[in-house]
Amino acid sequence: MTNNAISRKSLFQYSFLAIPLAFAGLPLYIHVPDFYATTMGMSLSGIGIVIILVRIFDAVQDPLIGVFCDLYNDKRPLIIFIASLLMALGFFLLFHPQESLGLAGLAISLVLATTAYSMMIINLNALGSTWSQDGAQKNRITSWREAFGLVGLIIASVLPGIISFSEYSYVLILFLVLGFMIFMAWNKENKKYDALINLRNRNNKDTIKLNELLLPSNKWFFGIYFISTLASAIPAVLMVFFTRDLLGAEQYTGAFLLVYFLSGACGMSVWLTIAKRYSKLLSWALAMLLAATTFVWAFFLQPDDIWQFAVICVLSGIALGGELSLPPAILSELIDTQEKTKNTSFLFAILAFLSKTALALGSGIAFLILGITSFSPATQNDNEALLALSFTYALAPCIIKVCAALGLFTWLQKLKQRGDHAYSSGNNSSFGGQHDA
Repeated sequence: MTNNAISRKSLFQYSFLAIPLAFAGLPLYIHVPDFYATTMGMSLSGIGIVIILVRIFDAVQDPLIGVFCDLYNDKRPLIIFIASLLMALGFFLLFHPQESLGLAGLAISLVLATTAYSMMIINLNALGSTWSQDGAQKNRITSWREAFGLVGLIIASVLPGIISFSEYSYVLILFLVLGFMIFMAWNKENKKYDALINLRNRNNKDTIKLNELLLPSNKWFFGIYFISTLASAIPAVLMVFFTRDLLGAEQYTGAFLLVYFLSGACGMSVWLTIAKRYSKLLSWALAMLLAATTFVWAFFLQPDDIWQFAVICVLSGIALGGELSLPPAILSELIDTQEKTKNTSFLFAILAFLSKTALALGSGIAFLILGITSFSPATQNDNEALLALSFTYALAPCIIKVCAALGLFTWLQKLKQRGDHAYSSGNNSSFGGQHDA
């Protein structure tokens, strides 16, 4: 592996696949319920049960996929190819459903799409992690990948307002074909996974040793990541309710999302600079604090405060750039310093598992809180109900986000006390080594 600066061409080739991958993220769960309820005439309760069950299955399978991909780390391009086919099939069936299958067809389609997504994102992250051992280059790799992912989120969120859902799946397939071709051009020149072939041992039953993988630094990292992601998940599932039922600006929901994601993509360079000058951990902590201190103002918004909310979307979107790009880079560095390269896929699968679990838990918490209030979607609500919506959408997530930031500062203090470079140097980080304490 080389520590030389990676070319923008290579970063583009590697990152482009993140665009179609984004279609299977949050947009999938935003558009599917509406499509199956309005077009297919299925009950919301039935759709909700299927989505919850698929989310649970999807989260649980991630560590297993991680173990499998570590055992066959020399076959990552083939795994990504197979996953691309499964995702194309899943999305085609999802938006070209067989009415005779009913909710079973929805479940099968979602399982295909989400399983394919897990296979692809885990391997793409693992390849990015093993591409370079230089801290600054790791920042660039994750920033480019997550920036392309945000571009994909924007496209996936905006398209349903422009084309039909049947055409939506064809656009995804087009991006998948293009993305895989570009990825293979990168793979031809950067076969970094070859360096891991000698680590594969399908007969080694001791490949996964949790007591060795979950060192104190890893526990701190995963715990903080989960809490922070939980804070972000709650407003994500309530975005439509807030813009429609409180702001009275449902027609601007797409524009708000566009501003938010674009700000996130533009903000990544800011966090990249801070991480390079100081440290990834400090940069991540600042991103969380920016998210909390700007988004909390949404709690005080009143109907028709459209421009104020747009400003909040810009500032919290900038924070999003850091919260997306920094954790994968931090985990990649932890893997290198702990010499756990053979478990790269598994550790990134844990990251995916925590992200999906946080999204599911965030949905449950949000709807549970609103369920015990007088709030009712798409109706005229009184001030008490709207206050409950504002609290759940804005104030509660900010409190959780601050807790995550405090946890990160506590971890930083522990690292500082033992003289760890991770506290003060973005280019000479050594946290989470074999002698982690």
